[in-house]
Order: sequence, then C-alpha cells, then structure tokens
Amino acid sequence: MALTLQVTQQFPIEIQPVDARGNPAAVDGAPAWSVSDETLLTVDPADDGLSAVVSAVGPVGSAQVTVRADARMGAEVREIVGTLDVSLVAAEAATLRLVPGVPTEIEATPTPEPVPEPTPDPANTPIPDPNAPPADPTAPAVL
Repeated sequence: MALTLQVTQQFPIEIQPVDARGNPAAVDGAPAWSVSDETLLTVDPADDGLSAVVSAVGPVGSAQVTVRADARMGAEVREIVGTLDVSLVAAEAATLRLVPGVPTEIEATPTPEPVPEPTPDPANTPIPDPNAPPADPTAPAVL
C-alpha cells in the first residue's frame, strides 16, 4: 500500500491484525513502530501501540512506515510486519523565489537611417498660364 503526503501534513494510522482467513486477531504486547528515514517522517505511537500519528518533517522524498508485532500469544514470538510506503510531495507554493541568470552584454542594435523627405521635382510642377481666364469659384474643382 502507498500514500502520497504533502510535506506540511500528518495522518493517523492503526493496525488491524487478522488471521489467515481475514478474521480479527490479537497480537501479544504493544507493536513497535518505526520509519525508514527520520529526516522525512516521524511516528508517534499510542501507548497501546495499536495506532500512531505519522508526520512529515519537511523535505520531499520517499520513506516507509513499519510496524512489527508478535502474532503468537505466550512465550514464543512470531513476528509479523506491516509496511506503508509514503511519498512526500511539496505543498502549495507559499512564496516566489526570483533566481537571476548570468549577466550578459547587450548586443547593439543599429539605428535606422532617417528617410529624407522627398523634394518636389520642378519639372513636374505645373506652371500657371498667365493668359488663362480667372477660375470660376462656382465651378467644380478639377483634380
């Protein structure tokens, strides 16, 4: 079995001992809890050992919760083991970190040459006819 946990979370866990046919069964004494990597998870068992609270410590990664119990009542010991794989993932973003890159020189961009204004060609400029009658102000303009 596996569980995904955010690095800011914890969860309760309990054991449910069963026999080979799935019936509830007892264990002898308090089960012992442990985690594979204490830099990722902690486990706080209840006094009777039948449950615990598992808490994330902070970094992301993977770890395993293990519980060991004595299945045989009396003097003989027959250890049974239960495990849970836990994947620790980052929680939601809390801040933004700005990470600057390596500074580089700015490439010079050429300045475009100014476009000169066209100068009127005197050969294309119409010369008014001095003998022409004066323009009729009511006549439509000729383009």
